[in-house]
Amino acid sequence: RQVSTQSTGTMSTPYHTPKPDPKQLAKLLQQWKPPKVFVAPPRKGKGISGLAWFTILSVLTAYGFYKRKKANDYDRKLFYEEREARINIVPLLQAEEDRRWLRVKERILQEESEYNSERLDNIWIPETKEGMIKIE
Repeated sequence: RQVSTQSTGTMSTPYHTPKPDPKQLAKLLQQWKPPKVFVAPPRKGKGISGLAWFTILSVLTAYGFYKRKKANDYDRKLFYEEREARINIVPLLQAEEDRRWLRVKERILQEESEYNSERLDNIWIPETKEGMIKIE
């Protein structure tokens, strides 16, 4: 590149470069090659249009939401059925536990009565007006 550096009457400093002659600059710029820029070839109507893609994806999304809602409804129905079944079983489980508890309580009372049958000092007697009754 050769640009004319004719003095314009100003001092040349490291921060100031003299302005080139516009005629020579225009001639110089016309000689340069234009920059290589990628230009896409024109489409010839091949492929699916943007509107078609948008429609297809919108329909698929709506269908997905519909299927998810149906699955949630089914899961909710199963949850309520299971909860109802558990609620209906609770009285049976409670009765079974009560029977088990009564058997254990009866066994404990029987063992306690066998142990206390030999010991008279362990028998509780209610208090009277005169005081405690002593068993002799």
